[in-house]
Formats: sequence, C-alpha cells, structure tokens
Amino acid sequence: MNLAGQTALVTGGSKGIGRAICLALAKEKANIIIAARNDSEIKETMDKLKATGSKALAIQADVRNEDDVKNLISRTIDEYGRLDILINNAGVAHKQRLEETTIEEYNETMDTNLKGVFLCTKYAIPHLKNSKNGKIIDISSVAGLHGIPEFSVYRASKFGVNGITESIASELED
Repeated sequence: MNLAGQTALVTGGSKGIGRAICLALAKEKANIIIAARNDSEIKETMDKLKATGSKALAIQADVRNEDDVKNLISRTIDEYGRLDILINNAGVAHKQRLEETTIEEYNETMDTNLKGVFLCTKYAIPHLKNSKNGKIIDISSVAGLHGIPEFSVYRASKFGVNGITESIASELED
C-alpha cells in the first residue's frame, strides 16, 4: 500500500500503539500529524519519524478539549491542505474495581476514549469528505466486546467507541 501524498492524523500518536501506527504510516510515505497531550513524548516520536525521512508535524492537543480539537484539524489543513485519514487512537484506562473508581478517573476515561472520538470525527468529517479516499479508523479493544474484571469503565468507553463507529459508518455511506 502506498499512501504518498495522503495526510493522516493520529491521536495518541506519541507512544505505544499510536507510535507504531505513525511509523507504519511513514513506511507508506503518508504525511503524518501526531497529536498527543504529552509534548516530550511527541518529540520522541518525531525524532523516530525524522530518522525515516517522513514528513510529519507534531501538535500538542487534548482530544477531550473541543478548542484543542478544532485547532488540531485547522492546523492540519493549514499545513497539508487536506486530511485523508483520521486514526482515533488516544486512550486511557484505570485498572480497578468500579467501587474504587473516582469520578475524575471515570471522566478522564470517558472523555478521552469516547468524547475524543466524537470531537475529532465531528471536525474531521468535512475535510475527509473532500478526500477521494477519506478514512476514519477508531481504535477500540476486545474490552469493547467482552467484560473484563477491574476495567468496567474502560470497557464501557470502548463499547461506546464501537457503537459510535458503527453509527458513523452508516451515516457516511454513499
């Protein structure tokens, strides 16, 4: 697969699965926008991408924040003039029993894992529609299919990701 000339935005792209996705996109010659909350981790991923000769842009953004997401999409379009691929990868999990979960941990999980998908997709759709091959890839988890002890809130957020993904796919069918 050759993605030369296509622009891909990866949320949570600074480490783990997100970093691996960015590096795979670099091999396919895509323009890459790395979005993450942690600036120092974004720089580490950028260094790895620069070593491959990839064209990449790092943007510190919190997918839970609507203004950050609007800025992220706007800067993507300003820099590359297009958005072809959105990869909603940002995620967080707290391993603990439900009765030990704080409201802050609940909000962080739901806002990052589900609200982030909502916001990024909402503001990316108009630009993805302009692309001949616009794609949205939402990273979920097996936890979105089956309950896992001590991950009830995470599981609920990923179940929500699966639901919103299916609904958006139906909405965007030609």
